[in-house]
Amino acid sequence: MGICMCEKHGRSGIVAACAHVAASIDTGTLSEFHVIDVFGRLLVCSDCLKAHGLDVFVDHPGIVGKQIHERDEEVMEASLATYERVEPRKAYCSNCVAEVEMRQARSEGRPHRLPVCERTLTSLHQDAIDRLKQLLLDQFAFQPSMVRPDERALEVYAGSYGYHPLLVKTYYVVVAEDQDRIVDCVSAFLRDQELNQAKIEFWEAEVWPPRGPPNSPEIRRGARGRETLLRTVNVNS
Repeated sequence: MGICMCEKHGRSGIVAACAHVAASIDTGTLSEFHVIDVFGRLLVCSDCLKAHGLDVFVDHPGIVGKQIHERDEEVMEASLATYERVEPRKAYCSNCVAEVEMRQARSEGRPHRLPVCERTLTSLHQDAIDRLKQLLLDQFAFQPSMVRPDERALEVYAGSYGYHPLLVKTYYVVVAEDQDRIVDCVSAFLRDQELNQAKIEFWEAEVWPPRGPPNSPEIRRGARGRETLLRTVNVNS
């Protein structure tokens, strides 16, 4: 999925739509669609799904439930070639599409398929996010990160309207009382803000296998290993 900077939703993913779904989005509604998510997210109507042969990639065992580096290469190449045959296509901010879908679901009295975080700090509010991170660093003695030894094992990520709230992610904070103090600090920071949704995750430890030749300085690249999530706290959700 590509990335765009939306004036309304900040840093967002890009979704593409076939001409028929795009025409619906442009009117502020969202007709029935299928999601093809292999290289990038593509929304297609039932007619385009079948006409372009995209239906074979729905629930394909070489794709579903797998990280992109685990997916079958031949299936990936075939899906990309098929994706490129869907013309014309129109690109949108993924959060703008989520907002259209959310409004329509509410008007029809049915649940929205994605979590909606209308009151979360996004990349448009990076100053506030940076202040929160600095507040946490000033008040708590987080352990150094094994991945970035010159930084602490604390990450604060901007939220995304249609996908996830502001995320505070910590490692090595395993005592419940210490976790509670961090939750209280984040809650107090957000208490008087209109954009106050957040999620706090406490992870046991970082797992990042070293890569590189033996007897050389450790070079940490690639994806994290399997890590253990101890606790999740949702704030103002």
